[in-house]
Amino acid sequence: MKKAQCLNWDNFRSRNSANPQREFEHMCYLIFCRMFNIPFGLNKYINQAAIETEPVIIKGRNIAFQAKFYSGKLQDKKKELISIITQSSELGINKLLIFTNLSWGQNNRGRESRAKVEIESHAQSKEIDLE
Repeated sequence: MKKAQCLNWDNFRSRNSANPQREFEHMCYLIFCRMFNIPFGLNKYINQAAIETEPVIIKGRNIAFQAKFYSGKLQDKKKELISIITQSSELGINKLLIFTNLSWGQNNRGRESRAKVEIESHAQSKEIDLE
């Protein structure tokens, strides 16, 4: 059995050095379309607010995604992520998938970071399922 491989983000950045954010967004777009069986793609606008494409509607739920290729620490992006959730709520999004190249860290006591908890709490207050 073949071992699953994770992306090496340094290699990804190097291979897509002209614009890693754009290439990351495209990769996430393809993943999102595959996840929801959308063979012909979704409409999108340049610099669309909060979400990358128009939402897909499944069983009456508006599902959308955001793709962010970050440097640094994910918890440092709390304000931006909260803003994305707020704007998504205003657009009527019920479920939001946020794709990023970074993983959450734990605090020094081995618990979830405060930023992650606050972001998830904000999404819950806006009645958005966050993945």
